[in-house]
Amino acid sequence: MPDVSAGSLDESLSQQVTFEVTVLDPGPLLFTTPPTIDASGVARFSLSPTGPGDAHITVMLRDNGGVEDGGKDRTEQRPFIIRVVHVNLAPSFTLPQPDALAVEA
Repeated sequence: MPDVSAGSLDESLSQQVTFEVTVLDPGPLLFTTPPTIDASGVARFSLSPTGPGDAHITVMLRDNGGVEDGGKDRTEQRPFIIRVVHVNLAPSFTLPQPDALAVEA
């Protein structure tokens, strides 16, 4: 489990955090459900059947405490990569329906 905190103990007790996840090109084509990260740091996404590739992601953690009195409400963006590798699937084929069948008698 990642270490997720809004800051000092008093901030962590009173503030909520959210992750802002950005998928950079060409990554969006790899997902049917784009990546998200919940407040506890768990990532979720669903892959599309389009095939292998890399999704370059940036993530930033933000709290709802604001920036009054010189406060900071977000982390720096942090990059990471989701790499989808090729899976060797069994071959398949579909026979076309013939328009006519020639038969010699």
